[in-house]
Amino acid sequence: MQKRFVILAFVSLLAGCNSTATQTRDTLTDQLESSVETIDLADIGSSDWERLCVLAPYSTNESAIAQFGFDWDAEGETGIEQRDDVYIIVFADQENVLSHIEMPRHPRELINSSISCLERSDSTIIWSAEEGWEAVANQNNGE
Repeated sequence: MQKRFVILAFVSLLAGCNSTATQTRDTLTDQLESSVETIDLADIGSSDWERLCVLAPYSTNESAIAQFGFDWDAEGETGIEQRDDVYIIVFADQENVLSHIEMPRHPRELINSSISCLERSDSTIIWSAEEGWEAVANQNNGE
């Protein structure tokens, strides 16, 4: 009986973690696919990330390391090096990946933009049909 309880508790914990990632992905997908022209990415994901980075399909560990500035096993964690049906949003601090989510491909996706990595303090993005998504500098920095 105790063994069943431990297994059930573990499965519930895993489902809870997956639920948070799914909710984050769904929230961001809804915003990207809607007609909104401005999104504050600081409102996406947990409250502890400092940088948000976008890994394109077919990214390798080497390209992820070059992008982040620290080691992360993107291939082992995501399988992105062999996929073109998704891209990966990575939430990180300055030295570690805190979490990541797979994002479905669609016309207003973040990989069709100039966005590679954004600091949380400058994570507002705007949409234009000509340029796609672009980051805008935080206008509250001087206050």
